[in-house]
Amino acid sequence: MSSFFSDEESETLIKTIAKIEENSIGEVRIHVEDICEVSPYDRAVEIFNKLGMYKTKGQTGILIYLASEDKKVAIIGDKGIHAIVGAAYWDLIIAEMKSKFASQSIFAGVYEGLKLVGDKLIEHFPEKRLPENELSNDISYGRI
Repeated sequence: MSSFFSDEESETLIKTIAKIEENSIGEVRIHVEDICEVSPYDRAVEIFNKLGMYKTKGQTGILIYLASEDKKVAIIGDKGIHAIVGAAYWDLIIAEMKSKFASQSIFAGVYEGLKLVGDKLIEHFPEKRLPENELSNDISYGRI
């Protein structure tokens, strides 16, 4: 899978991530693959670790994971943000995303998820950062 979103959609998502990260110490990634052979949460944890998202300052890394063919989604928040918002918040975001998936598009759902994630990062970790990006903002694709 080389791409799932259109060029315009990808650009919008990447710019949204950059804006979140300009206004907080959070680091957000999106990963898309075709098939998820385990629970989406377990796979997201695996990818979170492979991408080194646990190494961020403040432990504020967040991964939005999609398995496109299996229509599965998960969100993983590192210890710093998870301790504040809890599992119920991630479940709320997933429910909002799935609602947008059904009524609009996958892009609309992911964009909504990013906005909700960003709101919490900016609310609880509003520190302005130097132009330092700990993790790539690019959307990653395929098995890793």
